Formats: sequence, structure tokens, C-alpha cells
Amino acid sequence: MSIKESYGRNRAIRRFVKKAKELLSDELIDILIYGSVVRGEAKPESDIDVIVIVNREEFESQMKLASLAFDVLMDTGEYISVQAVKLEDFNRDTIFMRNVREEAIHVV
Repeated sequence: MSIKESYGRNRAIRRFVKKAKELLSDELIDILIYGSVVRGEAKPESDIDVIVIVNREEFESQMKLASLAFDVLMDTGEYISVQAVKLEDFNRDTIFMRNVREEAIHVV
């Protein structure tokens, strides 16, 4: 990955995190990045995988975050694949969640 690509991803992540904190202030628990970007396997066309842990119903939060991810895509050209989950769902013992917990980087 080039420095330019890395800078673009970092800028997209910073913008997403800042706006997500504003949008979800009282319902936000944590934001985690996982997947190919964290593992250093990302290609130029790779998305940025993000899980946002919330303390309320996920649907409303998911709609806000999807809209925010679209805004970040339009601004930076970086696609953020975001999923809102409640803490109890994040802590479930599934293969997917175990993998996320093992590799994720906390950004909040």
C-alpha cells in the first residue's frame, strides 16, 4: 500500500470516528477496526471494516452510521463497511466475534 493510500484510509477513519462520536454520543461504547486493513493485507480496493458497539437498539444506530459511511466515501473515496452491535452481541461466543475481538484495534 502506498503512502497516499495509507493517508487516505487514515483520514477516512479519523473523519468517521469523529462524526460517529458526535452522532452517537450517549449510545456509543466503542469503535473497532478489524479485517484486512488491520492485518496489513488491504489492497487499494479493500474496504475498511468497522464495528461500532452501542448500548441501544442497533437499527437506529446502523442507519446513522450507514449514512455517515456514505458521506465519508463521497469525501475521501474510502469505503467503510460498518456494523452497529450491542455489547452483549459483541461478546457472544461466535467464530466471527472471536476473530474480531482478537484482531481489532480500538479507536475510541
